[in-house]
Formats: sequence, structure tokens, C-alpha cells
Amino acid sequence: MKTQSRLNIERPRLPSLKIMLFAASMLTLPVAGRAQQAIIVDHTCTHINAVPASAILQAKSSLHIAYGHTSHGSQLIDGMTGLVPFMNRFPADGFADNLFTFNGTGTGGALHLVDFYSNFGGLGVADDLGAPNRTAWAAATRTYLNANPQINVIIWSWCGEVDGTQAEIQQYLNSMNALETDYPNVKFVYMTGHLTGTGSSGNVAIRNEQIRTYCRTNNKALFDFADIESFDPAGTTNYMALFANDNCDYDSDGNGSLDRNWATAWQASHTENLDWYDCSAAHSQPLNANCKAYAAWYLWARLAGWSGSTTADTTAPSVPTNLSATASSSTAIALSWTASNDNVGVTGYAVYRNTALAGNTASTIFNDTGLMPATNYSYTVSAYDAAGNSSLPSATASTTTRASSSSSSSSSSSSSSSSSSSSSSSSSSSSSSSSSSSSSGSASVASGQSGGGGGSPGDLLIGGLITLTSLRLFLQRAGGRLPSRSLRRRR
Repeated sequence: MKTQSRLNIERPRLPSLKIMLFAASMLTLPVAGRAQQAIIVDHTCTHINAVPASAILQAKSSLHIAYGHTSHGSQLIDGMTGLVPFMNRFPADGFADNLFTFNGTGTGGALHLVDFYSNFGGLGVADDLGAPNRTAWAAATRTYLNANPQINVIIWSWCGEVDGTQAEIQQYLNSMNALETDYPNVKFVYMTGHLTGTGSSGNVAIRNEQIRTYCRTNNKALFDFADIESFDPAGTTNYMALFANDNCDYDSDGNGSLDRNWATAWQASHTENLDWYDCSAAHSQPLNANCKAYAAWYLWARLAGWSGSTTADTTAPSVPTNLSATASSSTAIALSWTASNDNVGVTGYAVYRNTALAGNTASTIFNDTGLMPATNYSYTVSAYDAAGNSSLPSATASTTTRASSSSSSSSSSSSSSSSSSSSSSSSSSSSSSSSSSSSSGSASVASGQSGGGGGSPGDLLIGGLITLTSLRLFLQRAGGRLPSRSLRRRR
């Protein structure tokens, strides 16, 4: 069941011609061409609530991403995987359920992200930016893009090889630039390497800064992996300067010993599944992967055209109207309503059954299931936007679920049984009545004609005539005679 609390953390075989047309259509995506300004995604971009749902939807509809990495780079993927159920826990956060889904095909409304953990493109050529060497990744990228023209975003991560020389890092930057020139309709994302506990004067920090400076100066898109894991969500302390490593351990007192861990300390002082979520995080802590996931979605939104503006939206959507409820079975009720309006856009609707949340939907229909038969339910609906603004509830709509089929069966059976009883009773009555008539008839014959027995009316009539005839003969012999009128009357 979803908790009502809001997040406290700022969370973070087609004919060949058709293939050619499809490939050509990809050239018009909003990510085509080089960035007009640098996109630097760092620890200041780990506020998931700041990214509008509309920007997330735009990213899902326009981006086709291929990501090459090994263990450290898997933090993004593991964090993004855990983010889906985590965000689904908050019905009033302005984000529809499963908004943050992704998969390798882009089906089902998910972000199209082809994830290559080692063996990029299945080519057997490269694993990450430094394995098996410093140039294999670029050759693998070219081969892959030539075979997959629909891909319009390429992102690679480092393992430990960012700890190289200035010339080696420059070689990386030059290779990226050459790819951008040869594939102008693809957006290439640069990346810094993870922390190694060597502080701000260490070679890793210097090489990472070399990458940052190049990206800022040349208007590139950078996912600043190192900077994201240098800060906790408060963003006030640079733990990299305190010799933090990739596990988030750091030297708290300057004695040269890594005696504390900023991520586990933050997790311990905050509520799991409310402020942060557990997930895999190779070489690190869950919170670090949480922040990497928030930043990744910030990156995708920016690549899809979002400006990054975080101007607050305080206008709530209009109240949903024309809510109707119809019982579709003994355990389900179908709801529908007229869409709300919003100054930015309606993200979804919260459906309440008897004042308790029944679920959320991005459409204007909802099927409430698992209900009790022959029971009355009342509903209201409230609209919400990406900023978390919610409308007032709609007018109430009520209806009663149908009676269950088993009840009807039972009723029918009962009815049938009653009918049988009734029939039986009737039969009995008939029988009694018949019996009674027979007896009465016999008695009448016996008293009036000195004989007779029970039977059908025909039998009784014949019996009666025989008796009368006998009586007449008897009287004739005795010297008497019955008037014929009297005989006719008796017949």
C-alpha cells in the first residue's frame, strides 16, 4: 500500500525503404546536433522533484540511449531500477506510477536505454572507457552506431582508468570530439571517473577537472560522476576534499584515516523508503546510487530539451468534472470523468474510494477491482501536476456492485426448490381433492343408489346408470314404477 507522505529528500521485417525512412526520421529529434550550451549534471542535479513529469515523458518519447560500462557505471542502472518502486510509493508527488521505467527496447512507454554491462554492443570489442584499452570504446561506438541508426545518445563510463596522464585524458576528449563530428545527430555524454580517496590534489581529481573544464568551455554534456559522489543530499560538505573514496568513506578529523562514511551516516539519520531506498550500488552505498539515478533522469530530461529551469509552479489543476461510476461486475466498478486543466500540465489523478486512496492513473478512466458484491461505494477524483499541486476533490459518484453469481445461483436454486415444493403441495392437494370428490361421489351413490365405488367420473356415471337400472327392474318386479322424468333427473 502506498504511503501518503511526500518525499523529504530532494530526490533526488520491414521493406528496406521503411528502414531508411525510419532512420531518416530520427534525425529530427530534439537532441540532434551539438548542445547550444554546456549541460553539466553534478550534485546540484540530484533533486528528482525539480524535474517536471512532462520533461520525463519527453525524454521517454524521444531518446534512444546506448550505455557502455562495467561495475562502477552500473550504479546508474541499479539506482534507476530501484527508483521505479520507490517513486510509486508516493501517490501525491505529481509523478504517475511507473513514470521512471526504462528497458532495452523502449516498449510499454519506457525509456529506451540499451544497457551494456561489459561487451558494448555485443561486439566483443570494448567494456568501458579504459578496457581493454583507451581506444577500443571509440571503435566499438562507430560499429554500433552504423548498425543501429536509431540510437541518438551514447554514454560511456570509466572504471579506474581516469587515473591516467593528461595526454591520455586528452586522447579521450579528442576521440569524443571526432565522434561528434562524424555523427552530428547523436548526443555524446562525457563522464568523470569515481573517487579513489586521494583528495583534491590527487591525480584523479586533476584529471576529472580536466574533463570538466573541457566540457564547460566547449558546451558539452557531462555526467559528473565524481562530483555526485562527493556530496550528501544537503550539498554543504565536499567529501572528496576529505579524501572520500568510492565507498563514501572519508577522513572526518584530518588524521589520515578514513573513519566515517557520509552515505551510511545520512541513511541512518533518515527513513528508508521515505527519504532513500535500498538498491545495489557496486563499490558503494545505496544513497550514492540513489543520487546517481536522480541525476541520470535530470540528464535525460535536459538532453530531451528541458531547460533545467526550476521556477516553482504553485497553480493547482482544475477540479475533475462529470465523474460517473458504473458497476461492471460483482467485484468491479468502472469510473470515468472529464479531464482537468492546468497551467503547465496535468500529470495524473488520484482516485478515492470512500475517502481512502484506491489508486492513481494518468488517464480519465479507472477500473476499481477487488470489491464486495452487492455493496455501495462512493468515489471522488483529484487531479495533480508535476509540481505536486492537487485540485480539490470532484463531486461524489456512487454505485452498487452487482450481486454475485453464486448468490443468484443459490437464489435460483431456492426458487426452484420452492417451486418443487409448491408443485408437490399442489399435487398433494389435488390428490386430496380428488380423493375427497371420489369419496363424496361414492357416498352420494351409496346413499342415493345403494352402491357405487370410487373412480373416474365416467366410471361413476356408468356405475350410477347400472344401479338405477337395477333399481328400476327391482321396482317393476315389486309392482312399482319410477317416473321417467325422475330417472332422467337422477341421470
